[in-house]
Amino acid sequence: LIGANAFSTLTVDQLRGLHEGNRDAHRLFFVDNFAKFQELQKHGLKVIFLSYQWLSWTTKGSSDLQWKFMQEGVEQVILRNGWRNDQTYVWLDILSIPQEHRSVQSLAVNSLYVYAKCADALVVVCPRTKHADSGETADLQSYQSRVWCRVEVLARCCSR
Repeated sequence: LIGANAFSTLTVDQLRGLHEGNRDAHRLFFVDNFAKFQELQKHGLKVIFLSYQWLSWTTKGSSDLQWKFMQEGVEQVILRNGWRNDQTYVWLDILSIPQEHRSVQSLAVNSLYVYAKCADALVVVCPRTKHADSGETADLQSYQSRVWCRVEVLARCCSR
């Protein structure tokens, strides 16, 4: 997880540092098990889960346009709910899932549904744009056609 304050000031270059670069820069907050996650939520921790589709075959994570919408979306969720920035965290795949060690990455991928289920808010990020490599339109319809995206939303819906 990354704190909302750190998330709001994160540059695209820092975002492209992925999990490992942001971990090494001490921007990430780690929750090692579900019980700890629940305990933190009892004490006011809020989590926003960001769901989106990747729009490049070579660049990991969001496009620059998606990144802008992510930052605006997190800000809006915090404002509309009256949450405190210092108690709000963001789950974003390329920051929350290790990218370099495949075994650890696999474990983290298998846990993402728990975060989607337990998050206080899920933000679907799907501005109308184009896939960088295929040129195909990317929007809500293409988002809804992706299995990963559908599973994240389903995990969230089944928890409520």
